[in-house]
Amino acid sequence: MNWGLFTGNPAVIQVYTIPEFYYACQPVESLLQSTLKCFYDDQDCLSIIINFYNVSSFNNFTRLNSSSHASRFMRNSTISSLLSEMFIESWSESTNYSSYFAQCQPSSCSYTIAQRNSLLETLTTIVASPLSHVVRVGTKVRDWFKKVNVFEDTNRTITIQQQCVATRVYLLLLVISLFIVVLYTSLIYYLNTFTITKPSLEQYQQLQQRYGSDAVSCPCSRPSITHSSFITLQCEFHPVCTSLFISDLYLQELFQLYNDLDLTYATTNAFTLQGTIFSYFQALAALCNLVNDFVNDAEQQYLVSSIISTLMIDSDLFEKETNASLIEFQSALPNSFLNSLQIIRGLTQGNGFVSAYSTNWYYITKNIVLGAMLYLKPQYYGSDMCNCATSSTCTQSSTPYIKGYLVGCTPLESLLQSTLECLYEQSCIDLLTTYLNMSLSNHLVPLNKSETRFSSNGTVNSIVQEMFVETCSSNVSYNQFFEECKPDYCSVTILEPGSFIIVITTILGLYGGLTTFLKLVVPFLVFSTYKLIRKYKQRAQVGVQQFLAQAQAQQRVPSQVSLPPK
Repeated sequence: MNWGLFTGNPAVIQVYTIPEFYYACQPVESLLQSTLKCFYDDQDCLSIIINFYNVSSFNNFTRLNSSSHASRFMRNSTISSLLSEMFIESWSESTNYSSYFAQCQPSSCSYTIAQRNSLLETLTTIVASPLSHVVRVGTKVRDWFKKVNVFEDTNRTITIQQQCVATRVYLLLLVISLFIVVLYTSLIYYLNTFTITKPSLEQYQQLQQRYGSDAVSCPCSRPSITHSSFITLQCEFHPVCTSLFISDLYLQELFQLYNDLDLTYATTNAFTLQGTIFSYFQALAALCNLVNDFVNDAEQQYLVSSIISTLMIDSDLFEKETNASLIEFQSALPNSFLNSLQIIRGLTQGNGFVSAYSTNWYYITKNIVLGAMLYLKPQYYGSDMCNCATSSTCTQSSTPYIKGYLVGCTPLESLLQSTLECLYEQSCIDLLTTYLNMSLSNHLVPLNKSETRFSSNGTVNSIVQEMFVETCSSNVSYNQFFEECKPDYCSVTILEPGSFIIVITTILGLYGGLTTFLKLVVPFLVFSTYKLIRKYKQRAQVGVQQFLAQAQAQQRVPSQVSLPPK
């Protein structure tokens, strides 16, 4: 039904109907079904309301911008639809890689470079190898080197000397070529990979220690592993949650005490210890049960969630990741609970719920007759006359006075602002026994201060902020995580220089082709060189002979002398 402005009897005179603003059974339901059309700057609705109530503070209201660019929501959108979008117009995000690096704060960085051995290291290796034994038989090798002839031929055009020279050149080039091959293969690094099937945890850790975590890769047979398979959680709560103060037997006795009160004085009972103590401990028991259920449900949700791990990780990284996950879980838990509790508190006040204990509102009537109109009036607390109609946090000390015990608009709000210090002192509990005149009170045992981390004079709200949790312990098993990962194999990849076997294999592979090539090229080059030298010598000899012949011929010719005429 539409809201309206009325004068006199609402059934007779209606001055103005507020467009698209409705009322229902509860204020919150009324709000959710309404729209904000009345509050835009191109509407006269808000001006009519301000003029009707004639309240000066209303003139400070800022109207909503009617421009289509001011909001992504339609003007006729219900508040329920706005709430479903959390009233968010737009999201703006800014990522900062520098800040991410600052939060990461790596303690160290490691890198791998494929680097060849130096020439000095290689020469040292070669000299220290079995080749050093060859030096000891140098004389025999030198003699053999002088006599060896791999190009022996019966062709007399090629002398034995030429054949020996060609052999020496061939052997020299062969040794140099093999040395280059050995040097090259020993300087090159090779990726060597080997695999271990069905490794145990001990084998995996040995591989990690020997080769490093970067070289060892063990794919998990189960990439998705639930937290419950390797983590157990256990939380302990404030001792009041397991005490006799919130037991069913004690609450039943407190309820009987309240039930025996004269309801004629319900308005004033809201300020007394006898009229509120049942609701006080009932609210405390409800909070303890709510927190316990909330924590247990959150633990179950966390434990059934999974960690995605395609590869088995080392124990250090495992510990860091699980600790970070548990810290995140434990830090987010109170916020979730407090948000839910705050919603309950807000809805209670916003919907104007009337407490059954007359602590926030009480009924009055002008005429005690059949069908008389009942009116609600708010309660006032404290010397400042705090009004429960406008604030749900109004409190004052109870009558009679009990240390730390407050009464207020609702049992929950008064409990949150109270303290539990009376429950730690036997004298205060004895005083409660006297005021309440209860048989069970004689069996109440005070709380032990040494069993809690909270201050005895701290408010209940400060304990609720920590969800009544004293300690939360976790047991994380790396062995169980390995069993759940259960790698079928582990592969180890290492970068290492060529081994002696690789060098020998390479030499044998190249030896045949290398010797064939040298046997074809070396004799041709050596014999061709000898031919060129022989031709050059022959030409030189012919030239010398011709020069000598000319010189001798000139010496044999007689000299011609000219005689003068007679």
